[in-house]
Amino acid sequence: MKLNLPKKFLSYSAIQLWNTSKDQFRKRYYENIKFADTKYTLFGKEIEKEIYAGKYPEIPCWGGAQHELKIMIEDVPIIGYLDSFNLEEKQFLDYKTSLEPWTLTKVQKLDQLPFYSMMIEKIYGKVHPVCKLIWLETQVLQEKGLLTRLDKMIYTGKHEIFERNIKKWERRRIIDWITVSAEAISQDYREYLERGASVYRPADSSLPA
Repeated sequence: MKLNLPKKFLSYSAIQLWNTSKDQFRKRYYENIKFADTKYTLFGKEIEKEIYAGKYPEIPCWGGAQHELKIMIEDVPIIGYLDSFNLEEKQFLDYKTSLEPWTLTKVQKLDQLPFYSMMIEKIYGKVHPVCKLIWLETQVLQEKGLLTRLDKMIYTGKHEIFERNIKKWERRRIIDWITVSAEAISQDYREYLERGASVYRPADSSLPA
């Protein structure tokens, strides 16, 4: 399968964006329009650094940095970053910060987890069947200054650990999802290049003609 992709690798977030908002995907990956980080994403990155530095010993952590994964899946180049990875057990965990509580139902529906599980199995030949998602309760504090009011994100100190047992059929389903999405992206990007960015208007686009 000869693919023409806008980037060297596809990530889970990129594929998810393609399937939820093709216009946003095209802007980000075809036109290289950078989207500014929100206070939520910036806080998530900051709390992750603090976990790696050992500031919160009560939060499980294997190692002091994200673990990068790269692999070809059915001729599709895939990249992923594990928040924490136990190399010996081939088990991973994922950190989530949010104002709204995570639930087991929400964890069971998150395709990011079988996506990473599949990558680990393909690279190392096996994967621990159980992964962990750790929800870090977040609050917004409003700090009033002389001229402005600032919203500050904080970790409340409360966290909850969810476990999910990922089955083989879930990893196979993710492979199908990746290949179908990659083929669609490749075809769309090829048409984008052939027609020219200034005149390209796909049929499903919400952009004005």
